[in-house]
Amino acid sequence: MRVGIVGSGSIVSGFLWAASQAGGYECVAICARPASHGRIEAHAHEWGVPRTRTDYDQMLASPDIDVVYVAVANDVHHDYARRALLAGKHVIVEKPFTLTVAQAQDLTDVAHDCGRLLFEAAPVRDLPNVARIRELLPSIGPVRMALLNYSQRSACYDEFLAGGLPSQFDAARGGGALMDLGVYNVHLAVWLFGEPREVSYHATWARGVDTSGTLVMDYDGFTCACTAAKDSDAPNRGSEAPGWVVIQGERGRIYSDTSANDLTEVHLELADGTTQTFRQADRGQRMTHQLVAFRQMLEAWDLDDCQCYLDESLLVMGILEHALCGDGAIG
Repeated sequence: MRVGIVGSGSIVSGFLWAASQAGGYECVAICARPASHGRIEAHAHEWGVPRTRTDYDQMLASPDIDVVYVAVANDVHHDYARRALLAGKHVIVEKPFTLTVAQAQDLTDVAHDCGRLLFEAAPVRDLPNVARIRELLPSIGPVRMALLNYSQRSACYDEFLAGGLPSQFDAARGGGALMDLGVYNVHLAVWLFGEPREVSYHATWARGVDTSGTLVMDYDGFTCACTAAKDSDAPNRGSEAPGWVVIQGERGRIYSDTSANDLTEVHLELADGTTQTFRQADRGQRMTHQLVAFRQMLEAWDLDDCQCYLDESLLVMGILEHALCGDGAIG
C-alpha cells in the first residue's frame, strides 16, 4: 500500500522504520508546514521517500496515495484525519486518537460513510507479550491489583519550567501526562480487563496541565492504578521507556520491568514456586506489529476486526475524557 505521511516529528522516522519492517508499505510522500520543510526533507532523504509537500490538500489529491498516516499535534488529529477520510484515503492516526469522544465518534462515522479503514496507532494490543499476558491471567487466580507505570521525564520539561509552553505541556493542544503517556496504560488495561466501572484521576497540575498523575480504574474485585509522568522518571532495567507493569492475583503475579507499550520481557511467578520468563526476540518493533495488523486488515478487508480496534479507541477516549473532566462514571 502507498502511504502519505503528514507530520515532521521524530515519530515519523519511527513509522518509516516500522513500515519498512512490516512489509507491504511504500511511503511516497511526506507533508508538513513550510516551517518544517527542512525536517521532512531530512526524513525523505534518510528513507528514500520521493516527494515532500507543504500543502496537505495537494498531497491528499494525489491518486497514488492509499493510506495517510497522521502524525501532527494532538489537537489537530481530528481535522487532518477527517480531511484524509473525505479525500478517500484510509487513515492511521497517532495516539491519542482525538481530544474528545465526540471527535472520535465523528471520525468513526465518517470512515463508515466513506468506506475507509480508520486505525489508532497505539501499538499495545498487538505486542506479542500482551497476548501472552492474556493467556497467563487465569493462572494467577482472581486479579486483586494491577499497577501500570509509564514515566519518562520530557525533554521539553525544562522549557516548560522556564515559562515556555511546548505543545507537550499545553492542555488546549492535548498535552499532559495522561494524554501523552497514560494512554498506553489505559489501552493495556482495557484490552486485558475491559471497561471499568468508575475512574478517578489524581494528578500534579501546573499551569493547567497534568505533569504527572495516577488514573484509578475500578473493576469488580480489584483496582487498576495507571501512573504516568512527564516531570520525572520511573526506574527501569534496559528499557528506553522507563516504567513497569505488575498484575497481582491470589495465586501469583505477572510483571514486566518495561512500560505498557514495550513489554519485551514478561515474568510469571506463582505461589507454588513456578516461574517463567517470556522474551520477545524483536525488541523495538512495537509499531511494526501494529502496522502488520493494519496491513492484514486492509488486505482481507476485515471491517469487523477494524471495528474492534475502533471500539477500543472509543472506550479509551471515553475514559481519558471522564478522567480529565472529573466525571468518574463510565458509560
